[in-house]
Amino acid sequence: MPTSKIEMTISCRSLMNRDILSKSDPFCLVLMKDSWQEKFYELGRTETILDSLNPEWVKKFIIDYNFETVQKIRFEVWDQDPDDKEFLGYHETTLAEIVSFASRQYIRTLSGMPDKNSGTIIIVTEELSSCKQIVQMHFAADNLPRSICGIFRPDPFLVISRSNEDGTFSVVIKSEPVRSSKCPLWLPITMRVRTLCNGDYDRTIKIDCYDSRSSGKHVLIGTSYTSLRELCTTQSSMTAPATSNRNVYVSLAANKRFLLQPPKTPSHHHSSTSSSPFSSGSNRVNNNKNNFDNIATGTETGKRKATIIPVNGVEQPSDSCGHLILKEITVTEEITFIDYIKSGTQMHFAVAIDFTASNGPPRDPHSLHFLDIFGGKPNPYEIALRAVGEIIQQYDSAGMFPAFGFGARIPPSGDVSHQFALNGNPSHPYCSSISEILSHYRNCLANVTLYGPTNFSSVIHNTTQIATKFQDGKHYFILLIITDGIISDMHQTKNAIIDASKLPISIIIVGVGNADFAAMDELDSDDIRLSVNGRYAERDIVQFVPLNKFISKTGPYIRSQADLAREVLAEIPDQMTGYMKSRGFIPNLDVSQSENNGNNNNNNKI
Repeated sequence: MPTSKIEMTISCRSLMNRDILSKSDPFCLVLMKDSWQEKFYELGRTETILDSLNPEWVKKFIIDYNFETVQKIRFEVWDQDPDDKEFLGYHETTLAEIVSFASRQYIRTLSGMPDKNSGTIIIVTEELSSCKQIVQMHFAADNLPRSICGIFRPDPFLVISRSNEDGTFSVVIKSEPVRSSKCPLWLPITMRVRTLCNGDYDRTIKIDCYDSRSSGKHVLIGTSYTSLRELCTTQSSMTAPATSNRNVYVSLAANKRFLLQPPKTPSHHHSSTSSSPFSSGSNRVNNNKNNFDNIATGTETGKRKATIIPVNGVEQPSDSCGHLILKEITVTEEITFIDYIKSGTQMHFAVAIDFTASNGPPRDPHSLHFLDIFGGKPNPYEIALRAVGEIIQQYDSAGMFPAFGFGARIPPSGDVSHQFALNGNPSHPYCSSISEILSHYRNCLANVTLYGPTNFSSVIHNTTQIATKFQDGKHYFILLIITDGIISDMHQTKNAIIDASKLPISIIIVGVGNADFAAMDELDSDDIRLSVNGRYAERDIVQFVPLNKFISKTGPYIRSQADLAREVLAEIPDQMTGYMKSRGFIPNLDVSQSENNGNNNNNNKI
């Protein structure tokens, strides 16, 4: 899945003139390739502009931007002549470099014409909006009827559905029940506007209030019909109000009250055989990750016109089943990973490599650390390091990557170290490129003695200490740990991860070899939050991937690298934006180029 769709606009300045009696007639050819592809393919070409050395092409290029892959892109500018075309210059880069450029305009000098000024190319990118709005609604209710012969207070919950083209309704979200309450206050409901109404503010929305039953045969209390536009009616237009947060479109404390219309037929009392939102025979709905259960899609035949009956309205049926209250509604523009990158957020990459004896002697061809001097085939550690590092390094303008090893006896003392600098300089463990990290890694194999145990906590604590100093929303840290074995200090590692979950950190663990990595799934807590002695991780920051899953025995290793990178980095954009949003960091997309450049020049080493 692409992280975003990018719209790209291209122009040039001061192109070389290859014509004699007139100016060049330039067009731009755009080519792309992924890291595992050998050749560029043509993405498209602009129109030709006649007699211009400063063309501004109208044609836009829509590109799927993938954070987890290296997307190389090449721009070739040509002069279109009647009989042939003449080369004017080219520029080659990556889509990530363009997207993460400090200024909105990516400007570079064209190459390809020795000893001649070929001019410059200007590339402007913009993330396409596909209804990126988020709506948060805070509902309450009062005067709900008692349940079971009028004796007990209900356990009410809400089910929100949207209308379909055929007049049926599809469930989009369900709230948690509030126990034993006639006047419940539910947790705020947050979802994408496209999920609620597919971006159509006039689309009918149905809100059902149910009384929860442990048997699953939930009883319908009442229903209201509305639309997102009706919910936001106190403002005449969907424009930003006077607020410092420019991405807020609607924010109002509404306290709007709606009558809940009672069920009209017995069919509204849902049993296991009815077409309720909980029947096993109905269709699956969109996944929701806001602590609400996924439920099935119910249908209700017959198109219903959107109706809201306020308490002070003329229609007040005596058999109403209480009032639904909209306490507050907020519509905001969704903040994306690219927004943070564009505003200057820097991603910092650190690596820790397992030098324990279980990897096997480096001179043994079966060793996971074996260096194929003659064949040039990379070992698993080299594959993992290149796969992840070559992606991340594009987003780190400082270009300084701390690189460590653990689990070896290091010279001259021969003491076991759980964190040593690959370059041999503990006070300055930085490398300027992935190639330099690989060079120091190979040197280490010749100088250290593989030993043990496999301890992670030290390298995690080191990254945590660094990240503690950079909590301003402008920095995010990614620690890559490559290992072959079972963690020896699991308890300490869990505590270290829990500490790190409060900070701008993600941890990627790549398992190499054939060891039992079952314990790693506990650290990669996608389903159950990581905990130790009652302490819980604030968020999931660990992604574990076994390398063997991606190494092809027949295909080229470069394809394995691309597949591995796609898997291990896919969660990073969501992890980073999740952290930033939880801390209230809003990207400032109006920062000037000079301010951004100043920030980039002042980057501290990690």
